[in-house]
Amino acid sequence: MSDGGPIVPSRRVKWGVLLVFCVPLVVVAVRLGWRPLAAWQSAGFDQSSDPDNIVRAALLVADTRNIYATVDPPLRYLPLATVFAIVDPTAGTAARITQIFATGASFVALPLTVVGLFWRVADWRTGFLTLLSFGAWRALGITENAYYDGFWHYAFVLPLVFLVLVSIHETIQSPSGQRRTETLAAVTGIGIGLIGLQQYVFAGFVAATATVAFLSNRCYRELLVVGVVGALAGTPLLFVSREARTFVADSAVSRLGIGQWTVSTVLAGVGDVFTTSAYLMLFAAVVATGCWLAISPRRVSETLVVESALAVFGTVGVVCTLLVEPRWFAQLAAYVFQYLFLGTVVQQSLAFAKANRFPLWGQIAGAFENPSSPRQYGFWTLVWLVFTLIVLFAIPSQAP
Repeated sequence: MSDGGPIVPSRRVKWGVLLVFCVPLVVVAVRLGWRPLAAWQSAGFDQSSDPDNIVRAALLVADTRNIYATVDPPLRYLPLATVFAIVDPTAGTAARITQIFATGASFVALPLTVVGLFWRVADWRTGFLTLLSFGAWRALGITENAYYDGFWHYAFVLPLVFLVLVSIHETIQSPSGQRRTETLAAVTGIGIGLIGLQQYVFAGFVAATATVAFLSNRCYRELLVVGVVGALAGTPLLFVSREARTFVADSAVSRLGIGQWTVSTVLAGVGDVFTTSAYLMLFAAVVATGCWLAISPRRVSETLVVESALAVFGTVGVVCTLLVEPRWFAQLAAYVFQYLFLGTVVQQSLAFAKANRFPLWGQIAGAFENPSSPRQYGFWTLVWLVFTLIVLFAIPSQAP
């Protein structure tokens, strides 16, 4: 540092550190994913039968070369079906490939996209500490987890959800009226459309988040571009079969609990919130986040994309827990909200510590200024070893 200022690590160094810390997550993903499906299903608690259905559906799409061969969204099984069409696996190998795709998405792709979001809206330090928080969160086993629950098809799409949130942030941050801004808006629309071609509900959640974020920043033109391009990207949905339309309609009625919205349902929902740990944690996290952000002078993101996502997913989670008996929408909202919550806690904690000059702030800032310095090798090696031990030994013990 020739001018006496702080050293800023290069992007290559930052990515290098992140990827090194992702190695234990990759090991866990492979270790869990390459098990026979029967090993996953042998757990002592009730789980979804969706993994078997996913394997069969992907094999059907591969055999028929038809993305409309199932009643599910047309692109849901396309990645797996493409692999199956190339390697022509046995039933057992197909199950292992499906499971490793789920664990790779859940333990590697998801944390990297969450880190990417908070790196972009805050800084690299926030992104990295969010990665450490992700590992601890999974190790504790208190989290809603699409892989653990057996809803692997949701695990497939969650990384794309966070990538689209990054795209929304970049679109709003780019100067209005420029070609790059319109291109970013179009990319955002394509991303929302791709989510819809895999998971209808998540597309609705992300579209609502985009609407709130763009309106909050008065980016009306960009919102229009996102809407038009997103609708065009979703046009393959027009060609789904009548059977698929009927299935979606029936599922919507049952999962929204239509016809069950009564006072007793609300009272049961309130009771469940305070007697079921998963519901209580979501409710407490939503309320605490809302109260803190209401009084905090510091934003999580200048573009308000994180705040918008917290508002949408948090509101859906709480309202659907209280009002909708199946609580399916609440569970989907929790899959995303928990990681927004983690990143927000990290970002706000760092901002608070920096503003109030906490005693350890100097050491924390110094460690991140130049992680490639030989003077920092001992610190980073120790952190990596602790993180690796937690990930390799605690996460598998929580998995089915």
